[in-house]
Amino acid sequence: MLEETLRILEEVELVSGRLAKEAILTRNSNSILKKIFKFTYDPGTTFGIVVPNYTGVVCDHEIDFQCWEEFKKLLWQFSRRELTGNSARSAWDTLFKKLSLLEKKWFTRIINRDLRIDVNNKTITKLWPGLITEFGCQLAHAYNPDKHKLVWPVIVEPK
Repeated sequence: MLEETLRILEEVELVSGRLAKEAILTRNSNSILKKIFKFTYDPGTTFGIVVPNYTGVVCDHEIDFQCWEEFKKLLWQFSRRELTGNSARSAWDTLFKKLSLLEKKWFTRIINRDLRIDVNNKTITKLWPGLITEFGCQLAHAYNPDKHKLVWPVIVEPK
């Protein structure tokens, strides 16, 4: 299922147009795909590590679901700050050596929190409501003189 999900991301990356991307994601929605989008785009989660984007070809391993489980555990440790600094980098490097080319590409993009497929939080919320934390601007309510009686002097502060 992991390999299928990474292939879906490859397909979305190659297609242009928001509606085409939405159609692919809707048609191929699965739990791993949702987790990938949650890890990458949820503003409430940060990992505290940035890794260089993978562009080279060294060797190719088979896609291994066990690596996905290790990766999720590593992200959890990063987000809770159990691993930071050099220990975080070392843990990432150890896992990175085990990954296939496709896993290296997408896992790196997840850690860097940008899948680079031109899909934003608004689209994700439209496809899967409640998947990621919505961050909205806090606006003040309009003044209603019938509801609120002001007694002068009034103390105000700019917002």
